[in-house]
Amino acid sequence: MEEIKLDKGTVTIYKSIKELPIRLSKEFQKHLLQDIGIGNTLQDIDDHLEKLFLHAQKSDFKSVLEEAKNMRFNMFSMLSEIDFKSSAFCCLVHSINGERILDYSPEGLARIAEKLSGMGLTGELVEKHLDEVKKNLIQNENYTFRNSSQKM
Repeated sequence: MEEIKLDKGTVTIYKSIKELPIRLSKEFQKHLLQDIGIGNTLQDIDDHLEKLFLHAQKSDFKSVLEEAKNMRFNMFSMLSEIDFKSSAFCCLVHSINGERILDYSPEGLARIAEKLSGMGLTGELVEKHLDEVKKNLIQNENYTFRNSSQKM
């Protein structure tokens, strides 16, 4: 685990997906996948439009439909102020100012995000720590995949 000092307190986070309890690991991966595949920003909408146009040029209407659905969910998430990246980060929070976090429901994650925001957590810090966990996750998954494929 790692302790992050903020303007108004400290937050202790899990540094690796391997440290997460199983239920929380699944929740973390769900939010991470939604952030990567759907997103909730204007840039993400532009990315979906670009993919949609590329699929349309190839007459790949199944992919066009899928991108349109993803873009629709992206816009809904943005307008509903759903932030997958922050939710994924909040799944990594073990404790705030020494108080153990036990509620990782959607409402609980929103409360964690609100509290951390008030304590001075920035988007830059969220990105930094998520990138570290993602790098470890990808390295571990690649290692596991290579080892399991060598047994065949």
